[in-house]
Amino acid sequence: MVTTQERTPSRDELFESLLRDEISMETLEEISDVKAWLATLHTRQLMGMRYGVWVANGLTDAQMHAMVKAELSTREHVPNKIEARRIRQERAKRRGVNRGSRR
Repeated sequence: MVTTQERTPSRDELFESLLRDEISMETLEEISDVKAWLATLHTRQLMGMRYGVWVANGLTDAQMHAMVKAELSTREHVPNKIEARRIRQERAKRRGVNRGSRR
């Protein structure tokens, strides 16, 4: 199975596409609106959107997926279940050591 992943075009690429009449100004505004909307969402909401089928303002699913991935790449890392468990255990160990030295 071959999958193609679209990446979010850079500002210069969008401008060149606009000059060549490959995209309209309305499409450019829609992309900007969707990017601004994605920036307002919580990371957990974006994580849930990674694999969904989204058609927003006439954008394709691949374009939307690329924009979600681009927004997620700007966010800090969120630990998964295993990493979060290890972090909690290490924190509990440190608290236990600190409590034992006070007595």
